[in-house]
Order: sequence, then structure tokens, then C-alpha cells
Amino acid sequence: MARDDSLGSVDGVFLIGSDPARLSETLSATPIAQQIIRRNAKGMPVAGVSAGAAFLPRQMIAAGKSGTTPRADIVELAPGLCLIDKLVIDQHFRHQDRLGRMLMALTYNPDAIGIGLDEDTAAFIGPDQKLQVMGTGGITVVDTSQLQHSAIHPDRRHAPVSMIGLHLDILVEGNVYDMSAHLASIGH
Repeated sequence: MARDDSLGSVDGVFLIGSDPARLSETLSATPIAQQIIRRNAKGMPVAGVSAGAAFLPRQMIAAGKSGTTPRADIVELAPGLCLIDKLVIDQHFRHQDRLGRMLMALTYNPDAIGIGLDEDTAAFIGPDQKLQVMGTGGITVVDTSQLQHSAIHPDRRHAPVSMIGLHLDILVEGNVYDMSAHLASIGH
């Protein structure tokens, strides 16, 4: 069990990529996870790459299949760090064709915003809940705040899932997404 001061005087935490399911099993809901959350609330930066980035929200994509069509069998979710409540993050997004599994994760978490990170690209989320894009790739933002309908057929896990009312933005370096207002902008 971790002591209350296990993080000591560290200035920040960086979670590296690995097996997403293993990361969830190892760190989710542990005393060290609680310390990271508390210290972040006091201003300590927390960052992640690959599975480390996917682990930051309450729910994480632990595994899944490629493809653009959402189907019930395309994604597996697991508990995340809970640093960010209403967000689902997926990495290597366009390179590995992960739109379908992101859409499916959002069907299970309709109050969340989906963030698909491309290679060599970062999303900086400040305390003002504004996401700034940095890097040479892009970020896909899938917003379900206006989702009117989604339906999963219980007997056909391989069948496409209906989703009506999604909003999708593709953002690049300098663009900003205000997660509170659900609005993208060109940025500075």
C-alpha cells in the first residue's frame, strides 16, 4: 500500500505507453492513483503517451479492433485513472483506423467527449477545460452532447450501431477545443 507521501516532491507524472489493460489493472483505484489525482488538482502536471494517455480519463479503451463502423464487439473498456471525468481518449487514432471503437466507447459513455490522438500529436488540457493541439498530426474530437439516438442490437454484436446527432471536428496545431462549451476554434 502506498503512503500518503509516495509521490514525494515530484514535479509531474508521465505515464508511458504499454498494455492498456495491464495499466488499468495495476494503477486504477489505487492509493497512488488517488495521490496523482490530488496532486494534479493542486497544479501538478500529469501527462501520458499512447496507453498512458488513454488511461487518464474515468473510462479507458483497453482493447479493440480497427474499423470506422461502430459495432458492439469492436471495443473493450476498463477503469482509467479518473483524472478527467467526461472524456475518452484513444491513441494512434487515424493511423490505426480507430474511429469505430471510439464511437462505440462513446455509445457506452454518452456524456463523454472522444479525443482521438494521431501520431506525434499532443492535447494539452488546462484547468480552464480548453484543449490545445500541439504537434505535426491531428486530433479528432467526437462530441456526443447533441446525440439524439444510439442503438445496439443485443443479439447482433457484429452488426453496425446506429448513432444520430454526433458532431466531429478534426483539429491541428494551434486549434483549440473548449470542452465546457463544446466548441472548436482556430486558436491563436
